[in-house]
Amino acid sequence: SLLVAPGPGYVNRHQAPWAGGMLIGGLVLSLVLSGYVLELQVRFAGFERRTHEQATALSGANRELARQIALKDDVSLEVCKLTRAVECSPIGVVITNPDGCIEYVNQKCVEMTGYAKDELEGRQARLVDDGRLDSETRESIRGRLREGNTWQGELVDQRKDGKRVQFETSIAPVHDGAGRTCNLIVLCSDITGRKHLEEQFLQAQKMEVIGRLAGGVVHDLSNMLTVILGFSQLVKSQLPADDPLMEDIEEIIRVGEQAGALNRQLLSFARTRSHEAEPVDINERLAEMDRFLVRTLGEDILLRTLPGSSLGRILIDPGQVNQLVMNLAVNARDAMPGGGELTIKTRRADPSPALRSLFHLKDGEYVMLSVRDTGTGMSEEVRRHLFEPFFTTKSEGKGTGLGLSTVYG
Repeated sequence: SLLVAPGPGYVNRHQAPWAGGMLIGGLVLSLVLSGYVLELQVRFAGFERRTHEQATALSGANRELARQIALKDDVSLEVCKLTRAVECSPIGVVITNPDGCIEYVNQKCVEMTGYAKDELEGRQARLVDDGRLDSETRESIRGRLREGNTWQGELVDQRKDGKRVQFETSIAPVHDGAGRTCNLIVLCSDITGRKHLEEQFLQAQKMEVIGRLAGGVVHDLSNMLTVILGFSQLVKSQLPADDPLMEDIEEIIRVGEQAGALNRQLLSFARTRSHEAEPVDINERLAEMDRFLVRTLGEDILLRTLPGSSLGRILIDPGQVNQLVMNLAVNARDAMPGGGELTIKTRRADPSPALRSLFHLKDGEYVMLSVRDTGTGMSEEVRRHLFEPFFTTKSEGKGTGLGLSTVYG
């Protein structure tokens, strides 16, 4: 509205005709201005309404944007967690493309293979490479993956340092939205140590069975030999010295005594022979055997004895120490026909829990005796049988095959 105030010389309309015109003009001006202000108010109200709607819409968009950002943050956090979990997994994880080219390996896989990440990523996976698997395993893997299934089994691979490693392995396909295989995931665990312990356990079980069998046989054989040697001695005592049968009787006695010696070795292997155990300082025992060992080994083989300190004493039959060391020394000598070095070493030992369980060792302190030679060694096939009685790689007449079986007993 517009107010027109008269000045100090104010008069009313009856006193001055122009005053009414001024008032009417002021009223018209007031109405015009009022109408303009009203229009401005209406227009402003419309603008305010539209602005509010836009603001409301904008705030909704902001909320959606904020929700998407939060969702993306949650996804990023989950991806980060999964990545850390895979990277820190105690199982080797390998991701390849459909052709078997490695795209990712985790830290455990690096540790198990001995290769660096950049040496593995980008190369062909050994576990699915045609040139490194036997045909049966390769076809089994391909068949399972073609069907969209997971393959599981045990595979043998080679570390960077050349050491053979056994893996328990799972290979699974990853499909895209169209059902096509876009990646392969390989999970692998190093079971080399476990397989080695299993083999040792099976070997121990097998030797225990053979030992029981030998124990049952040798007792009967020992009784028979006692009768044979007893009657032979009885006949010999009743024959004159120049009797032509004397030579035959003496041959029977000689062979019977040899059979008795073999029988005692079998009894040692079977652990059924009674021994007179006593406290023995094994270092002193080895020192006493030194000159006999040198004579047995010959001039081409250097004998090195490395006694450990503060061993204390062990409870054992002293004759057993001589027997096992001599058997090992003779086998070592035969493996070094061109000469070499034989090292005998003693030290205190603390067997691992796995070793204690495998051989049923009681808690306590132990002494380890190791015998090492620089000879030709032995094949895997020979190693699987070396403790079995009568197994030998020597030609006929060169050995009985009871040396290492006696050591094992």
